[in-house]
Amino acid sequence: MDESRKRLLMLILAFPMLIVISGSIYMYGMQILEGEERSFLQSMEWASETLTTTGYGRDAMWRHPLMILFVILLQAMGMFWVSLIVPLYLIPYLEARFNIRLPVKADSKLSGHVVIFRYGSTMTRLLLELKQAGIPELVIESNDSLARKLFDSGISVIYGEMEDGILNHVNLNNARALIANGSDEDNAGFVLTARQLGFQKEIYTFAEDPYHRHPLMLVGSTAVFSPYHILAAAIVVQATTEIDARIPDIRKIAPGKLFLAKIRIHPSSALASKTIREARISADFGVTVLSQWVKGNLLIPVDTQMRLEPHGILVATGTKSGLEKLRHALGTTLASRKDGHFILIGYGQVGKKIKELLEALKETVTVMDAEHKPGVDFVGNILDTKMLESLEIASAKAIILAVNSDSAALFATVAIKDLMEEVTVITRVNHDENLENLYSAGADFAISVSHVSSQILSYHLLGESVNNQKNDPLLKAVKVPALHGQNFYSINMRSSTGCSLIALERHASEQIIHIPPLPDDFCFHKEDILHVSGNERELQQFCEIYHAVAVDIHTA
Repeated sequence: MDESRKRLLMLILAFPMLIVISGSIYMYGMQILEGEERSFLQSMEWASETLTTTGYGRDAMWRHPLMILFVILLQAMGMFWVSLIVPLYLIPYLEARFNIRLPVKADSKLSGHVVIFRYGSTMTRLLLELKQAGIPELVIESNDSLARKLFDSGISVIYGEMEDGILNHVNLNNARALIANGSDEDNAGFVLTARQLGFQKEIYTFAEDPYHRHPLMLVGSTAVFSPYHILAAAIVVQATTEIDARIPDIRKIAPGKLFLAKIRIHPSSALASKTIREARISADFGVTVLSQWVKGNLLIPVDTQMRLEPHGILVATGTKSGLEKLRHALGTTLASRKDGHFILIGYGQVGKKIKELLEALKETVTVMDAEHKPGVDFVGNILDTKMLESLEIASAKAIILAVNSDSAALFATVAIKDLMEEVTVITRVNHDENLENLYSAGADFAISVSHVSSQILSYHLLGESVNNQKNDPLLKAVKVPALHGQNFYSINMRSSTGCSLIALERHASEQIIHIPPLPDDFCFHKEDILHVSGNERELQQFCEIYHAVAVDIHTA
């Protein structure tokens, strides 16, 4: 019997007993103390009216002090009784009756699904990735409130413990893969049980302690990841590449002719917030925009209505002089540095790994933390502007915030940007919902453990082609003899393949033609070399449709 039924049964039994007891006392009290006779039924009626606070009828005056005291006590008991009925008895009972029970067994038709053992912040983005890919999910959760929250949000969940044999109810043999996301001890039991039940496919496990990786592999995990170490590695990669993005490296992608650059859009630029068409990037600079990074997200494909977002990073191709002109027009300066030190604020598990990786790259790292511990150079409050000034942030390559609190990271970002707007700030994020706030505060790059975890799991679960679509577009140089004599505008290259024609080399005249613009009657020649842009799948489709032959491959 569940708790709500027990409470209701207690109420049903207790209330009549209380009426009988209090009514009997009243009956004898009236006879002995007041000298008036009351029948048993009259006494029961009085007790019921008093305890339910509905009134007294004829009995409303008493003379004896003990009788008056008894009535007062019973009146107080009645008020107390009524106030307890609703929260302790009725509400729990009604909740239990009207709430949909959490499922404890998967639908028998469920197949090709990913089973996730324990929900956590690392799973947030992965669930979105699975939904977009059309792959069903099934979360095993033992926390009642969390399981109900997932259930109410439309996520497939079953409620139960490993001790209850929950793996017998997840259609294990029909599952695509398993993900263990609990504590290391619980994960070991989950993986071992799944293998004992005959599951032969992939099991991916998250380890809280990197030293537990080997034991988790021994019990049957296909791969074991330490999410916070992955997060540290992702931050280090971004810290090094972000510096390059802030200083517009212009590099050749076709010897002597075609160049590519990543250029940051300064908020004070006259082109900031304009569309590509309004900024006349193609007409005035002879440059083609391939994509734009905005707040850690890649915006692709590009059209003429795309807005040049302040602090965004354009990935563009064109002549060297054209890219240089665009760099100046976008207001990019050399304020950011390629030399100097990294400032690391926060020296927990993630911070220690970041320092280790940066030092392995021969970088100088200055560490600040709120507590004194080995490896910390400065001890202090990250919101203390004097302390920040003593860190010499003006000469830093970047400031990396590896603090445990998103609120602390937010306030620190505001304080740092107030001291020096041009300094690069890269921060870890614990909860995805805080990403937008950190970017609004001025962070140049923010990354969450959910983001890096979903990326690595998406690679294994969904395949490399899905992951590649999130990276900068690829450039490929090809010859397409099949297009000889055809008009550029008649073949609808973009709509049929998703690829964009960036430039064209015409060897007969030894010139490179940047696209757009092109005259309406422009036709291809047999020996033309086409520079096309797209992701891996789109480029493959282009080569298949037009029988293209690769000349060279360049990655943006």
